[in-house]
Amino acid sequence: MITLAPTVTLWDAGEFITAAKVLGVPHPPGTPLFVLLGHVWAGVVRIGGYAWRLNLMSACFSASGAGCLFLVAHRLLQGEAEWLRIGGAAAAAILAAFPFTHWQNSNETEVYAVATFSIAAICWLGVRWRDLRGTARAPHILLLIVYIAALSIGNHLLALLVGPALSLFMLYTLRALPAADPAERQMEWAEWGALTAVWIVLVAVGLGSTPLIIAGGALLAACVVWSVMVGSWAFPVMAIGIAVVGISIYAFLYIRSGLHPILNEADPETWRNLLAVIRREQFGSRGLLDNPMVPGSPRTLTVFGQQFLNYFQYCSWQWGRALPFVPMVIVALVFVTLGSLGFEFTRRRDAGLAYLLGGLWLVTSVGLRSISTRYASATTSSWSAFRSGACSAPSVSCAWFGGCPNVPQPRLHAGESSSRLSFRCCRWAPTSRLPPAAMVPTPPSRATSPTTCCNRSSRTV
Repeated sequence: MITLAPTVTLWDAGEFITAAKVLGVPHPPGTPLFVLLGHVWAGVVRIGGYAWRLNLMSACFSASGAGCLFLVAHRLLQGEAEWLRIGGAAAAAILAAFPFTHWQNSNETEVYAVATFSIAAICWLGVRWRDLRGTARAPHILLLIVYIAALSIGNHLLALLVGPALSLFMLYTLRALPAADPAERQMEWAEWGALTAVWIVLVAVGLGSTPLIIAGGALLAACVVWSVMVGSWAFPVMAIGIAVVGISIYAFLYIRSGLHPILNEADPETWRNLLAVIRREQFGSRGLLDNPMVPGSPRTLTVFGQQFLNYFQYCSWQWGRALPFVPMVIVALVFVTLGSLGFEFTRRRDAGLAYLLGGLWLVTSVGLRSISTRYASATTSSWSAFRSGACSAPSVSCAWFGGCPNVPQPRLHAGESSSRLSFRCCRWAPTSRLPPAAMVPTPPSRATSPTTCCNRSSRTV
């Protein structure tokens, strides 16, 4: 709370604060969960200014996420002396909370703190599922995971990146530690299949991809049939129902947009517009083999090499950004070494957790770094995707008492003046309230991109 931003920070924070205040619709994909959470939080927490309250919400979610990683690390050290378990887990949680990008996003009104909390909570619930196997509570844990994942679509798709790691963790657990009862063993495998299929459907819904929805739906239907055959039909049916309840939070955008709030980005008051918001059509798209910086040219091995070389630079910023170059590199190497040793320790002590945390780290770091060109804008690819991974990869790797995350690098884009870049890199705006222009009603317009709105807001400030 000491380093909490006292008021509105730059980039998306002012837009989110405005949306929470007026129950508006921010830029695609609309983040309805975050808007509703912010509105309720600011109404309950009557301390400080409105912007400060929402900044505090991010800090609390970030701290809660670190607490979940504390529980994961504490479970990893099972069998050690209690003081060592608590001390080691506390070290992991503190290191997970302090990386530069994660700390920065924990001090302002952004979606990333809620997303990283969702990831950490799902990891801890996965560990609890393993501990409770063979009891009636185990399927309940999995259903809770489904609900958190489905609900998280309304905040940020970053939370769904835990899906492959969780599926791999369950797969390893079921193979390495099969249930003694053959019937129970079959039911657990069916639950794993249903959970994995639901995750694919959730990703498809979050991306607004019709082909992926059809493929995931077909796989889910096959898992339902499989579950019926082994006598576990209730689990997939309940999982589907719970997922629908979580996804239904997007109805907020449709309903609220029809009432024409002050902030109504992309105007999703029709099903077509709502689908466009979910699909993020305003951003455009490009293929994985396209050059992320030069439109119309292919992505070469040189570009790949530059991306991963830059990856280490992002790592070095997390714990020593204020240091001169050489000490900063040394600090980064220390954390990389600690992370590598910690992973090897985890692999030998608990291979299941190694699959869970290792898989999650790969997806949120190297995976995002490799495919961070979904959107046509170079600004979007270099900022949004890198920032998403930068908020989660450090926290995951710090469960091994170190790690190597990535972090977005502010850079001067084509057509952007140096003064605009300096403004974009400022820590927070010198205002104590929302920009007046944010409170002026304007006609709905699907042609107004988020970048344009940010530029207009920055001129107002």
